Amino acid sequence: VPPGTTVTLVDAVVASVDEAGTLECTASALLKHLVGAVDELPRDATRLSKALTGLASQLAARCIV
Repeated sequence: VPPGTTVTLVDAVVASVDEAGTLECTASALLKHLVGAVDELPRDATRLSKALTGLASQLAARCIV
């Protein structure tokens, strides 16, 4: 990622799925995986889960369900 580029939660999840091919894990495991990859990461797994629910349509548009 070029310096000064903002990495969103959607960007990081998409990149993780692209890298792994398939990503099936708990919100806690995903939170640990995303540390350092996202500019603004939710503080805990519950908040991450809620954030992902809110981003479901954006993720679905990228074929991630």
